[in-house]
Amino acid sequence: MIPNSYDPGDVFKSLEDAAEEMCDSEALATQLEEMKKPTLASLTLEYMAIEKSRAMAETRALADDRYETHIAGMVDAKRIANRAKAKYHNMRALADARRTQEASVRALTRAA
Repeated sequence: MIPNSYDPGDVFKSLEDAAEEMCDSEALATQLEEMKKPTLASLTLEYMAIEKSRAMAETRALADDRYETHIAGMVDAKRIANRAKAKYHNMRALADARRTQEASVRALTRAA
């Protein structure tokens, strides 16, 4: 979190931490998204051993709890990534506002 006083070093550190969190969470969301098709393919192949048609094997794979768990994890990871991105952008906006506030205080001090 950005400190109450405007110290550029502290602001930079806070933004850097938020940016790292944003990148890490986006990477996880992307990884899970990229594994959607391979997960479905793996489950489909597993069901092809007991089903007569590929379409039925894929239908069973889509209904498999493991696939549902993967999709739920994907959605949750995307939510976390979106929240981290919003947090980063909100922190940048706050840093800009604090910088403006500090500049206004300096201008008032010089004018007095």
